[in-house]
Amino acid sequence: MYFVDRTLIEEQLTYIERLNDIYRTQRSWVSDIDQLAFERMVQGWIEAVVDTGNLLIDGYFMRDPGSYEDIIAIMEDEQVVSKKESQQLLKLLEQRGHVVRQFYRIDSVTLQETVKASWEALQSFPEAVRSFMKQETSVHAFKAENKQDKDREEPTS
Repeated sequence: MYFVDRTLIEEQLTYIERLNDIYRTQRSWVSDIDQLAFERMVQGWIEAVVDTGNLLIDGYFMRDPGSYEDIIAIMEDEQVVSKKESQQLLKLLEQRGHVVRQFYRIDSVTLQETVKASWEALQSFPEAVRSFMKQETSVHAFKAENKQDKDREEPTS
């Protein structure tokens, strides 16, 4: 039996919200240090969205993803995110190769434009996931979050 690790999901959603707050308050990304910080934020957003999606897919017995893009598609199919949000997240995901493998030649203007185009989805993603989990709570098992729950938790095989 799989369990939905709500604690880990919540940590990732909180991380996304923290990045959103930083992005919202930063006026510009012009200095070298600002650009490096921005690139790291983009990587953080991408990895947190993908990791959260994977946890949802595993915990709710959704179909197996074949790629990072498939994780986003599954979240759309399962109505975790809307079609519009899915498209925006896929646009952001396209930048993963640049920030992870081609970090030495990132086009910061393109990266900033991509985040602007994906901003609505980044803002709504945490609450969309929380709403989805709330709807699904009664039908699925969750990883225990405290000592009492752990004592009642069934062993996994």
